[in-house]
Amino acid sequence: MKTKAPRFFATATVLVWTVLLWGCASSHVDQSSQNESHENISPEQKEAVLKALRLHASRDLYIIPNIPPNKLANARQSCAVAADDEVLALVDTSAMRSAKSCLVVATSGIYVKNDLIADSPGRSFLPYSGFVDGGIKRNQRNEVSIGGVIFNMAWCSISKDEMIQMLSDIQVRLRR
Repeated sequence: MKTKAPRFFATATVLVWTVLLWGCASSHVDQSSQNESHENISPEQKEAVLKALRLHASRDLYIIPNIPPNKLANARQSCAVAADDEVLALVDTSAMRSAKSCLVVATSGIYVKNDLIADSPGRSFLPYSGFVDGGIKRNQRNEVSIGGVIFNMAWCSISKDEMIQMLSDIQVRLRR
């Protein structure tokens, strides 16, 4: 008599991995915190940030006006970006290339949406007031800490060193 246990465990394993991978494409949106401060940078600072971003153009970094509309819509929704907050750049970190897990550089700060497999899943926001003097460092194998906000880069083609350099360049330009 054959047992069904190996088949059951194989099916369960596939189901668990499917849930984990599709979690990054979830339509669940973490709502923005009531305590978030959203103060936009000046037009001059915006141009300085864009110059810093253009130095690091890559496959997973989309800079205005070259952000695909579907990725922009997904990122705005999953990060709960305010309607009046302009997205300057988007780093797609989703396994399915949907930008539902991402880092968004906007005119009021940095938004992060990590997928469910990250050590720190969910949405975070870091206003420029906390970003400019916040530390940027390697955290874990696939993560970078940005002023205390954890950004999971597991599905991103940008190296951690390049991401840290890009964020550091933005900091320097905003301090001027």
